[in-house]
Amino acid sequence: MERFIARQPIFDWEKNIFGYQLLFRNSLDNYFSGCNLDEASSEVIANSFLLFSIEEMTDDSRAFLKATHHTIKSGYISALPPQAVVIEIMQPLVPDPELVIACGHLKAAGYTLALDDFIFDDNIESLLNYIDIVKFDTTSTSLEDCQDISDELHPRGIKLLATKVESYEAFHQLQNSGVDYFQGYFFSKPTVLSRKDIPANTMKYVQILQQVNAPEIDYEKLADTIQGEMSVAYKLLKLINSAAFGLPKPVHSIKQALALLGGKELRKWVSLISMTGMASDKPNQLVINSLARGKSCELLAPHVGMVSRAPDLFLMGLFSMLDGIIDRSLNDVLNDIPFEEDLKDALLGKPGHPRKVLDLVLAQEMGLWRVLGYIADSLRLKENTLQEIYIEALKWAEETFKA
Repeated sequence: MERFIARQPIFDWEKNIFGYQLLFRNSLDNYFSGCNLDEASSEVIANSFLLFSIEEMTDDSRAFLKATHHTIKSGYISALPPQAVVIEIMQPLVPDPELVIACGHLKAAGYTLALDDFIFDDNIESLLNYIDIVKFDTTSTSLEDCQDISDELHPRGIKLLATKVESYEAFHQLQNSGVDYFQGYFFSKPTVLSRKDIPANTMKYVQILQQVNAPEIDYEKLADTIQGEMSVAYKLLKLINSAAFGLPKPVHSIKQALALLGGKELRKWVSLISMTGMASDKPNQLVINSLARGKSCELLAPHVGMVSRAPDLFLMGLFSMLDGIIDRSLNDVLNDIPFEEDLKDALLGKPGHPRKVLDLVLAQEMGLWRVLGYIADSLRLKENTLQEIYIEALKWAEETFKA
């Protein structure tokens, strides 16, 4: 039986990765709705270490895994390494003495415990003695309530984790309200809605993106621009001389490197190098997510009848987080960069075949299994194909970023 996985990053106050929420399913249409939650919880724990590499899925940080009361009391958790996981105690939360004792044992063994969907309740007082983190939904918790939770729990050494953080504005407000960790897609949106000036060093990368994505590439002009930005020139030469290209002799000229790449592959690789340069002051995960999205879209191309446009789909996925990298809206950014019209439409949310591919990748990334199943059916994609692509894209993104 196939197993499916998605992961969502959890950031600390300084925007560093603290861990990943891991979500598992048996199939694309199994939403764990109305089924046995104890069984589902046990499968999540088993799949985390038996079917998938937990280190690969979490970049050697911590995995946040949901667990029911029965799963905790049964002792299944003790099979996991304490330093690698955060155990989320699921709702409904009506603690009994047996659950409290089990949590005490886990805490003594070095496990980090979290309460999911936290709400103040006198009934959980006995359990709070063993809790390290409480998670709360920002869509149902006001900033005032958030501050109250912080004032109550921080003196007890309990950290706060806000979920469904969807914008930088919300991120900053929650920072000021005492939140320690953040889960959501706020890094894929611009800091402000107003147009921001682009820093001079970033503008060089934008100029390269403009030139390399022009309908007709002026190789002479592009080579001159790249030579004026040493980081891009260095990485481009390092790329073309890597084992992946297997050239018989080293390449020392930017013009020669551009000529050897040629066309769509040139757009792909130079755009990738420029994007990573622009994101040098951003969280690593923002770049890795961009790379993984691009690679996923590229790998999907032959399965959705777009094999000749695989490099274009790579750029679509790569650019899907460009707003968070430049801190401007995608609409503004794409006005500055010549880009295929249907891909530009896809990035701006307009329907079409490319947008369907991007939606598929986003649904996989976020664990939106019903949406994923619906789109996959419409594209006649097999479930195991999607999973293989997702894992391969994540691995490629990590290796490429490290390189």
